[in-house]
Amino acid sequence: MENLVLELTKRLEIPIRSETQNIWLLRTEAGKYYFDFKHNSYVALGWNKVPVSLIQNMDIDANRKREQIQLIYPDEKRPGLILGQMMAFYSKMNKGDIIIIPSQSSQCLSIGILGDLVSNVQHLDAENDYAQCQYEHKRSVEWIRDTTQSTDVYLSKVLKSHQTISNVNEYSSYIYRNMFPIYLEGNNLHLTIHKHSTKELSLIDNYELLSSVIKIQEEITPLFYENINSKDLCLKTAVGSPGFWEFVLPIVSGSATLVSPFVIVSIIKMLIGKTKDESGKIATGINSIIQTVNVCLNDRKERQLKEADIQLKKSEIKINEANVEKIQLENERYKLETEELYNSSGDNTEAIPTDRLISDENISVQIPNAATQQQINSVIENISNSCEQIEIISNSNELRVSS
Repeated sequence: MENLVLELTKRLEIPIRSETQNIWLLRTEAGKYYFDFKHNSYVALGWNKVPVSLIQNMDIDANRKREQIQLIYPDEKRPGLILGQMMAFYSKMNKGDIIIIPSQSSQCLSIGILGDLVSNVQHLDAENDYAQCQYEHKRSVEWIRDTTQSTDVYLSKVLKSHQTISNVNEYSSYIYRNMFPIYLEGNNLHLTIHKHSTKELSLIDNYELLSSVIKIQEEITPLFYENINSKDLCLKTAVGSPGFWEFVLPIVSGSATLVSPFVIVSIIKMLIGKTKDESGKIATGINSIIQTVNVCLNDRKERQLKEADIQLKKSEIKINEANVEKIQLENERYKLETEELYNSSGDNTEAIPTDRLISDENISVQIPNAATQQQINSVIENISNSCEQIEIISNSNELRVSS
């Protein structure tokens, strides 16, 4: 069923948290170069006099490299720190890793995807003058998202280290929920709703939002003949002004319970911050989301049924081959026994009956059933009030599914 999970994430455009993707924090000289890095899509590291050839030379051990750095920067008391930072920049930070840079006073954080090493950067014009970094060691970056500590107070933990470059993998959950509104990590599907309004969240709004999410979950789950208990849903929250809710839905691989979470989070994502259409209808995209999953399920089932047919035919061929071989062996045995009886007594003996040996392979295809249009319409009707409630609350409190 793991392949089905991959198909669902692809069709619903849900990113997957990679175990091999590292997360790095890179300082910007107290925010001095933050705008330059952000505006011109790169990051850079100092110590211009240290040649890249020295860092990347595998024939020189770390002690000799530190000695060389000490000669280049005689006033530097920590040549080992310089070596460690440059080794991280050139050897440990890989293309595709996540990079984070803080602005002045760390009020804003920009999160991006690390690219290749670059030798030159074209500093684009901007409305205001900005400090241009002259560091020689550079890497390109594709910036994905901007966020603030006020939106997610836990981001302060990412900023604990004061080194220029720090590995912050241990805070991956904080980073990912600020990068992607929905993402898959291991056997859990995460959905984060950010509150941008500075006004206090009323108790009734908080209650209505959570109740509406549970109502949607309870209606969607039976649509695919599944059994997900509402108690299995987890919630991480820091609902301040601003703040966030992070819903965590378990996906049990190898069972039928892996479909509904994808539908639930996709519906809630669609509802948050969205207004009614011209006709005044709400949740018009629910049918489309469920149909997308239906197509995935039907395609998957069709492929598995075809594979089952192929395996069955292969089994039949093996059975036929085994039967032929069995008959040949039994004929040979019959001849030998007949000759033995004839030689000993001359009496005729009855032919030994041959049983047909057939072992049909039991091929089962366990895939959640696609929902019918009648079932979909019924679910949409049942959750319409919950959907409308989520839309009202999200608009009044400036809720969004991205930071």
